[in-house]
Amino acid sequence: MIDLNLRIRSRPDLKRQMSSVFDNVFYGADPESETLVLKNESFEHYLNSLNTIATLSQLFLIEQKFNYNRESNFEPKTLFLQGWIREFIDNPKEIDNLCMSVCRGQPPKAQYTIKENKKHKKYEKNLEMLWYFE
Repeated sequence: MIDLNLRIRSRPDLKRQMSSVFDNVFYGADPESETLVLKNESFEHYLNSLNTIATLSQLFLIEQKFNYNRESNFEPKTLFLQGWIREFIDNPKEIDNLCMSVCRGQPPKAQYTIKENKKHKKYEKNLEMLWYFE
């Protein structure tokens, strides 16, 4: 997630494209084919390849789906992680503040999950892509 934030700080013009790639991975798309749209983009700051980050994101989502057995405030429960991915891409807060929030187990801002969370009263079906940028 730190890598995503670093990339967006160096290329804020790619925020929507980056969000689209990681949302598509969240919805089940292949990370390798999704990252191809950003293949020719250069970033001043990054830690790993986008393909690596997208693949790790997919693995974390799978792990959360199958191994998080406690009651969750999110349905699907993987929305917790995806909300943080969206927030790291979109939020202008400092990286250390975002990381501190994640480490404390705080949920991501509601604006990144509220309409997709089946447990929330503001849940909506058939949302447009990147609905949280409204």
